[in-house]
Amino acid sequence: MQAIEKGDAGALNNLAILYANQGKSAQAETYFLQAIEKGNLDALYNLANLYANQGKSAQAETYYLQAIEKGNLDALYNLANLYTNQGKSAQAETYYLQAIEKGNLDALNNLAILYTNQGKSTQAETYYLQAIEKGNLGALNNLAVLYYNQNTQPAKALQYIRQYWKETKDESLLGNLLIIEIWNGIFEDLSKKTEQFLQAVSDKNLSEFLTDLLHQRQVQTVLNLFKSEQYGKSLHERYELLHYATLILAGHTEDNLMLRIPPEVLPTVQDIVAKVQEKQAFYAREN
Repeated sequence: MQAIEKGDAGALNNLAILYANQGKSAQAETYFLQAIEKGNLDALYNLANLYANQGKSAQAETYYLQAIEKGNLDALYNLANLYTNQGKSAQAETYYLQAIEKGNLDALNNLAILYTNQGKSTQAETYYLQAIEKGNLGALNNLAVLYYNQNTQPAKALQYIRQYWKETKDESLLGNLLIIEIWNGIFEDLSKKTEQFLQAVSDKNLSEFLTDLLHQRQVQTVLNLFKSEQYGKSLHERYELLHYATLILAGHTEDNLMLRIPPEVLPTVQDIVAKVQEKQAFYAREN
């Protein structure tokens, strides 16, 4: 405040950053705007970030574009992220490519994710590989998962996911390592690793992990989890329909299982079973 009083325009931007970090958005906005009025170019980018964090996409876009016009390279990447979150894929692609051209390495991985979500697997692979070459660890996991979902390159997927695990020890994504190892016919320490993964993410959504185990014909493993003394009750409560489907897939239809499944959810359970069987056939194909 004293520096501002003495005419220090940079202090306007810095005070706004202080307020933003304190969650005082209104005050931050006020001082960013004053800093911009005084010609502080960094404030354009910072105000855009403030608006983006507030979900004010139109205002964020306006100031990112102004920041880009003034030569702020980080704004290219952030604007691309903003467009991605808005579902504006074409615009996002344009600005990711510009950010990459200006040396932003994170944009390589994010552009690959964009292509993955668009089903453009070849382009996604290209940019994941470039990101990996530049040291982006997230791209290792992302490319491994891309290969898994396509049922291609299992050995490379295993190499990348193991490298990711070695570098990060990210237990939240240990499930990906487990599934890709099973896909490659590796079952070493499966129970131990599964336990480690569940301990790390027991409060997260596990439906994808459990379903992937079923896709890899690990029906008994899933049943054992539902029977687990530590996790069984929670899994039953959260994934009841998946439990019914697993019992059907395991052939455990004794005790009138089909009659015990509530009729209003039976079609959904049968749909889960059909989709799992379809994926089991998909992964049974030669890689």
